[in-house]
Amino acid sequence: MNFKNAVLDRNFFSKAGFRLPYLATLIAVSIFALLFIFSDRITGGSKTALWKCTLILVPVLLAAGYRFKNSVFMPLSLVLSLAMLYLAAVISPPLGLFTNKMERAAAAIKAEIKEGDRIGIGSHGIIPEELQVYFEMPIDNVKVMYDSAGAPEIKSASSLLRFLRSGKRVFCVIKRKDYDTFIPERRKKDLYVLDSYYVWKRRIRLDKELKDSFNRSEPGPLREIFQNEIYVISNRK
Repeated sequence: MNFKNAVLDRNFFSKAGFRLPYLATLIAVSIFALLFIFSDRITGGSKTALWKCTLILVPVLLAAGYRFKNSVFMPLSLVLSLAMLYLAAVISPPLGLFTNKMERAAAAIKAEIKEGDRIGIGSHGIIPEELQVYFEMPIDNVKVMYDSAGAPEIKSASSLLRFLRSGKRVFCVIKRKDYDTFIPERRKKDLYVLDSYYVWKRRIRLDKELKDSFNRSEPGPLREIFQNEIYVISNRK
């Protein structure tokens, strides 16, 4: 049966071959919608953005489609629900496709920077071009490295440490994890954290993130599985 005939067949959407996959999709999409609604609280926020509450319409639409099994409304409810989730992901900071994750870092640096100062990027996953758009000066690439197994390559920190020991004032945007791993404690005494904030990870290896979380002596919050904490540091006040 082709799609056109399926739509014209009023009994098609009542058949188990369609209802069961639709029900599984309904449950999965509804769970995702609910997680999205409460994402601010899950990641440590104190309240839920009011506009996100409109996503409660997603499980309502899907449930209505499943209940009435209408040859038009059932597939339409699925398309509308997925479209709502897509639009929410596009416009929602800091998830949004149009959100520059370096905007806050740039603001912190601009409040302090003077002529002759330098700016660097210290971590992989931080895109230099996202920071470069806010400045007319070159951004130094002093990123630290990890091997294929995910273990830190301490030798790769040499460029970063030389940059931070520069005679001039420097600013560096770095992940907190890399700051803790690669910068010696004695060196941290000469550094200043100007700002810190969280951004969503571009890639999440859930098995590794969960394993690392459980292996910590003091497990971090849930948000560290899905987000990176960004530090804006300087070698001078």
